[in-house]
Amino acid sequence: MVLQRVASAFQSTNPFFLVLMQPTYVSHNPKHSCILGIPREFSRLFLKQNGNVVLCDSNGKSWAAKYATSLGSNQRSYVRLCNGWGAFVRDKNLQVGDVCAFELINCKQISFKVSIFEGKKSGFHGSPPSTDGYFPAKRESGTSFTQPLKARETALEKALAFTSENPFLVVVLRPSYIRTDALCISNHFARKHFESDLTSVDVNLCLSNGKSWPAKYLRRSIGNPNGKICHGWKAFVNDNNLQPGDVCVLEMTNHATKISFKVIIFKAIADANSHPLEGVSQKPLGLTSQSLKAATEMTSTLPFFRSVVLPLHLKEKRAGIPFGFVEQYLKPNMETVILKVENRSWPVKIASNPQNRQARFTNGWIEFARENFLREGDVCVYELDAVKHGLLNVCISKSDD
Repeated sequence: MVLQRVASAFQSTNPFFLVLMQPTYVSHNPKHSCILGIPREFSRLFLKQNGNVVLCDSNGKSWAAKYATSLGSNQRSYVRLCNGWGAFVRDKNLQVGDVCAFELINCKQISFKVSIFEGKKSGFHGSPPSTDGYFPAKRESGTSFTQPLKARETALEKALAFTSENPFLVVVLRPSYIRTDALCISNHFARKHFESDLTSVDVNLCLSNGKSWPAKYLRRSIGNPNGKICHGWKAFVNDNNLQPGDVCVLEMTNHATKISFKVIIFKAIADANSHPLEGVSQKPLGLTSQSLKAATEMTSTLPFFRSVVLPLHLKEKRAGIPFGFVEQYLKPNMETVILKVENRSWPVKIASNPQNRQARFTNGWIEFARENFLREGDVCVYELDAVKHGLLNVCISKSDD
């Protein structure tokens, strides 16, 4: 079928998704509106609930459209391309059975380059399947929306390894933090480290090279208790070319006199070829405030590492281990460890690749996950046992606690 053929052939260094055109997607009657479903995983990573979008063809011609979130009959939210999509359909003469590749070429001002593969010319016959009309293509050399997810997971893994005696918070940049002029600061962090009656104060955002940006911290006296860094945040984003999925560690310094944040940036794109198995999805990519707090505040005198449960882990039935932890604390060529939660334990295989400096839990990890009811956004802290070598005591912080 044409969809599978396009999926195996289409490649891009940008995030993309594929859609098989169905009757509701390609109405050619101007009086009848047509809408296009956008994959939920893709919209969660790159889109807000509602917004404007630009559709471009290979000739550079563009069409303005909108996307919006609505509830389906099953009470699940769906993101759909609407106002303006119909004009694109008619101008490009899209037909049922054609396949469109939507390639995200601008994350800030959402723009897609749309490549069209005609169903008839590609050997399409019969009616399209009654599915949601997209194919989450994966490939090793190209980039579907799953590869940026892995890159973001890698960036977060490195950020979660950060430690400091100073207060700090870890922020995964969602698209709204890039497009707007404000970065939200959690109420928990603000209550703990800012004066309770503080509603406005000048702050500095500093890099390790000494460069700094003036900004403001604002918090409403009523309503939403979360504070935000603004009036300078946008300049910091633009000057450092921050993108959705990048991770920032904001380390609070000099808070007794003037508030400054030393910002350590972990770029998702730069990490795309490194170890891809740690991280998070939602908020903007899955951590609740409780599980994020657990991920960053847990300390121990024994060696440990943190891991956030992702859909990728549960789907592939394996989870990553920091290679440095394996190299330093586990025996060479060790093939099995014991994961222990309270009085229960699970033998789990580990696989490591010294050349790529990658390691992961494999056989047995999915049983550990299922029997502990792990879900996306849960945080596992794996702590080396003080007595028994190869035993990891696991503390689980549930995202919905």
